[in-house]
Amino acid sequence: MVKQLSKPVTGSRELRFSSKFPQNQYEQFKACLWKQHLSYWRSPKYNLVRLSFIAASSLLFGLLLWQKGQNINGEQDLFNILGGMYIFVQFTGIGNCSSVLPFVARERTIMYREKFAGMYSSWAYSLAQVAIEIPYILIEAVLFVAITYPAVGFYWSFQKVFLYFYTMFCTLLYFNYFGMMIVSLTPTYQVASIFASFWYTMLNLFSGYIIPGPNIPKWWVWCYWICPTAWSLRGLLTSQYGDITEEIIVDGELTTIGEYLKSYYGYK
Repeated sequence: MVKQLSKPVTGSRELRFSSKFPQNQYEQFKACLWKQHLSYWRSPKYNLVRLSFIAASSLLFGLLLWQKGQNINGEQDLFNILGGMYIFVQFTGIGNCSSVLPFVARERTIMYREKFAGMYSSWAYSLAQVAIEIPYILIEAVLFVAITYPAVGFYWSFQKVFLYFYTMFCTLLYFNYFGMMIVSLTPTYQVASIFASFWYTMLNLFSGYIIPGPNIPKWWVWCYWICPTAWSLRGLLTSQYGDITEEIIVDGELTTIGEYLKSYYGYK
């Protein structure tokens, strides 16, 4: 009977559909976004932990640099601020990236099954996964600014607060998206973790803190310009001190904070 039914009836045509998926692209995206929303809401081990982590690390960062934001009397004070920002960007960014790796890897098997069943396309799932991270990262960035800005005592103005928030928001976003990308490009979570560890080192090396951008050899400086952590440090530091004309003593000479950032770090 199996052999008989497996042969098409003479004169019949192959079964075809007008589209690969039963829903259009927008409906696929909505369904995937609804699914991601439920999945994230029901994953407190992932979301509550990272929110608690950003709150605790922000408190630590604020305590270490308590009211140092406007108390810049020399080169060392500026180094202390930059060092604190550098450590916090790496600390929270790597924490976010590491936490998203197992979460995305666990759901990938389900995505393969549903995609091959014709429920939705890869782009709909990926776009929904990117979009659902935004509100959670937004909460993290708001927590960071609300705790660290008054604790460190930076200059108060709408522009400075907004740029400080925007830079940290983008920093947390690209670390999370980087983790998603690594999982998507590697076969297993273990391989993704190894690749991520390698890139953490590269993000540290070319961030412009260990070696300032102007001092990096010309044949390596392209790594500095494409390194996202270098742009995070540039955004955090220039948003606060790029326009400050207060004079400080550097190597026995008077210079402004803004000019020193431009000459030593290359931050215009």
